[in-house]
Amino acid sequence: MQEEKISNYVKLCMEWADKFMQMDRQDLLRRVPELKEEKGYLTIEHFGRKYGISEKDGSICSLDGDQEPDTTEMLNIYTLLGYAKEGAFFMVGSFCRSSQCQAFCTSIQDR
Repeated sequence: MQEEKISNYVKLCMEWADKFMQMDRQDLLRRVPELKEEKGYLTIEHFGRKYGISEKDGSICSLDGDQEPDTTEMLNIYTLLGYAKEGAFFMVGSFCRSSQCQAFCTSIQDR
């Protein structure tokens, strides 16, 4: 009987799903304010696509009707969830959302 081989990337995603299940949800929502609770998932936009992290088993799936995420996309999301610090933010739309970089953004836009 031949043993089925599983990619190390898939194994790593499975480990991260387990880690996700151990994370404190309120702390996670505080550290990553873009996360939203919807129908058994924590949802997040990642590179213009909507993903859901299952609150049941920690797996990540596509919620935009497109193809399912590959391991790189899942690991990007898991890494964000695992290492984000409180006050972190995504740059959405325009280049700058932080008041700390406003002068920089203004100088670039003036060029």
